[in-house]
Amino acid sequence: MIAADSLREDQPRLALTGITKRFGAVLALDRVDFEVYPGEVVALVGDNGAGKSTLTKIIAGVYQVSEGTIAFEGRPVRIGSPEAATALGIATVYQDLALCDNLDVVANLFLGREQASGLPGGLRSLSEEEMERRTREVLHGLSVKIPSVRHPVCGARSLSCWTSRPPRWAWSRRPWCWGSSASCASGG
Repeated sequence: MIAADSLREDQPRLALTGITKRFGAVLALDRVDFEVYPGEVVALVGDNGAGKSTLTKIIAGVYQVSEGTIAFEGRPVRIGSPEAATALGIATVYQDLALCDNLDVVANLFLGREQASGLPGGLRSLSEEEMERRTREVLHGLSVKIPSVRHPVCGARSLSCWTSRPPRWAWSRRPWCWGSSASCASGG
């Protein structure tokens, strides 16, 4: 992988070229080109049905492209799953209501990525205190103030952004968060 610091300012950090997505006979995206450059914050806007969510899900690894190429930090990649996107340092901040509104903020942030301690392959227990500490740190970095990270979310917006390992990129349908994790955390 090319070190992020070695990318030239005129070289895109993320480049999608000729992206086409079909759902059966429905053409959702037709030869879309999309680039994001180092230090850039990009807003993706469009009418309902324009393909914003489809493009988001391709970048997040939820959907696979029917045609086209994706390059990340100057090299071709296949984002075949959300785990593959995470491995590249891409995170998605969903605008939907909480993933699980019966769980607290900590459990929602770490859903599917719970931190545990113990012996690998042996009995392990959740690292509740560490997950809570990291949750408070993330919320503080985003200037989010809530009464308790241990109350069920019950209708709050999802905050499944970065938790145990800050991503290099965060993707959001909200206009404030596409760029480096530092620019996302600061809101710019």
